[in-house]
Amino acid sequence: MSVGKHDLSALRTAVSELEYVNPRQSNKLRKLGIETVYDLLLHVPSGYSKRKDVALALPGEEVALYVKAIEVKSPRSRKAPLKICFKDDTGLAEGLIFNANRWHYNLISSGEKILVLGKVENKGFSSITLTNPAMWDKQQAEAEGLLDINFFPKYPLTEGISNAVLSRMIRLAAKEFAWKFEEYLPADILKKREFATLAEAVRWIHLPKDREEIRKAMDRLRYHELFLLEISKAVLRAALEKIPGNRIDPDHRRILECFPFELTSAQMRAIDEIRADIASGRSMNRLLQGDVGSGKTVVACYGMFASALAGHQSCILAPTEILARQHEKNIRDYAAKIEVGIELLISSMRTKERRETLAKIKSGESGVLIGTHAVIEDRVEFDDLGFIVIDEQHKFGVVQREALVQKGIRPHVLVMSATPIPRTLSLAVFGDLDVSIIDELPPGRKPVSTRYVPEAKRSAAMAFIHDYVKFKGAQAYVICPAVQTSDMDIAKAEEEYVTLSKIVFPDLRVGLVHGKLTTEEKVSVMKKFADGEIDILVASVVVEVGVDVPGASVMVIENAERFGLAQLHQLRGRIGRGTQESHLFLFADPSTENAKERLRAIVDETDGFKIAERDLVIRGFGDFLGTKQHGVPNFKIADPVQNMDVLEIAKEDAFGLARVDPYATDLAQKYLVLHRGEGVTVAST
Repeated sequence: MSVGKHDLSALRTAVSELEYVNPRQSNKLRKLGIETVYDLLLHVPSGYSKRKDVALALPGEEVALYVKAIEVKSPRSRKAPLKICFKDDTGLAEGLIFNANRWHYNLISSGEKILVLGKVENKGFSSITLTNPAMWDKQQAEAEGLLDINFFPKYPLTEGISNAVLSRMIRLAAKEFAWKFEEYLPADILKKREFATLAEAVRWIHLPKDREEIRKAMDRLRYHELFLLEISKAVLRAALEKIPGNRIDPDHRRILECFPFELTSAQMRAIDEIRADIASGRSMNRLLQGDVGSGKTVVACYGMFASALAGHQSCILAPTEILARQHEKNIRDYAAKIEVGIELLISSMRTKERRETLAKIKSGESGVLIGTHAVIEDRVEFDDLGFIVIDEQHKFGVVQREALVQKGIRPHVLVMSATPIPRTLSLAVFGDLDVSIIDELPPGRKPVSTRYVPEAKRSAAMAFIHDYVKFKGAQAYVICPAVQTSDMDIAKAEEEYVTLSKIVFPDLRVGLVHGKLTTEEKVSVMKKFADGEIDILVASVVVEVGVDVPGASVMVIENAERFGLAQLHQLRGRIGRGTQESHLFLFADPSTENAKERLRAIVDETDGFKIAERDLVIRGFGDFLGTKQHGVPNFKIADPVQNMDVLEIAKEDAFGLARVDPYATDLAQKYLVLHRGEGVTVAST
């Protein structure tokens, strides 16, 4: 395939350099996300006005009329509009012009036809009315090439930029720059997908001859945007596939004997996928998804123990010290039968203890390291790091993941998420990873009864909780929202603690934990709760991950409307881990439809993946995981949820191309840089 010089410099030109865009307009365009010629030409229409005869124009329709002015009626007052009467061979039209100028009065004297573009406000027996239509006299229309156009684009606008002004800019830019869009797809893919070239699509979307050109242009531009989403993942995946990895043949039966319970079929399926990866001779890069409590850590332990028995070290990276400590406890229990050295590395460790841990890891004396961000530090050196686990992967960036990978020689990597990710998002964001899903809970786990509690029923709910805790031996969380760790949020948690301990539950033991406590203080409070020394724990969302208290079977979430749907589901996963019936009470006063929908979703659904799908619909693709964090470009044309079929073929083509055509791949990646808004140049073309 010929891809030329890959020179996209013309498309990087700042719009401020175009002779038909003045400085004031370029500032306005920035509000629309338009800074370069590429941005300008990828600012696609939201609809089109079709050229019609007057008699065929319908109320509410945006139309273009080629008519002759036959009468001008001056306004009776300053606030009244100028009325211009038009006609063509089929009927009459009236334009109401507010703030008219001398040009409008001169229209009738020219005797020439004019082009009128606007919305039909109403239709009478023999005429139609348009308010403030855009108008061009014949000379202007000919100069701008408008007389040959049948479909006139309507663009998303911002204050200070009219559709007529923006249309002219884009029309001129399309004529000058559309052919600068160099094609990166091979001819066989274009033929297979029945696509227009990129240059044709850009020209047709702004200057279409008919609806077929509009359709073909939109098909290609949606694909283009989704292809760019996939190409960076495809390039990374192609590179990973070439990296050899430590070949490990696990002692399957011996490792399974480490766990004092029977694994679920979903856990075994994930383990089989990991076994195949680490025995393949290439480095594993796998995402393990599963609801809270589904047993992801056990699956991760399988991989770490397989690595340890093969003579390699493992590391598990956790987002909080509480979670790291819990992992240490569980992994030590599981590893008792294989006698592997286990170390914990966290920021709050004493200097001597840290020094000893680092020495054991460097020498290879210890086979498993559990820690927080501290394990990424330069002074942490491994003897032979062969298996990496990253828990709660969305809490870490790609750079942190790569920093840990660099500490080993072709280590296997398993990233875990307790936030179920819809297939659409997984396909788009984690294209460089294989995906394993644990879609069942261990035997005995009962669904949590979830209720929305309006303020009027608060007292009844609190009475139920009191009796359930006092007479049935249950424990309860009361979660206070903390949008940020601020003094105000802490004060609210402390106020809640005082109210509950002194007034609502004076005969129960109430504890308090929040984000401003030291790690030692948090651990101490959580240990008392886990040991049954606290009945009611008032907490901020520090309990969202890493807290496993089987006796906790009740949870209250205050101001539940302030929480995201995924966060509510995560919190619910903290209860229902024992044999007792579990209850979640959502105290809320939702004022928006979005908040009401989140509450309906968490009450209706218990399956994390179904909840994630609803969350994706509620929030939209761009906000679901924070796409900037994941390197996902903003979507201007495509919708990965609505255009799932297009996303799938874009992924297939991108991954195929990345393996066989480095030249086309390089060009596509240059487009990705443009699409993300990088590499703007201020230079004349």
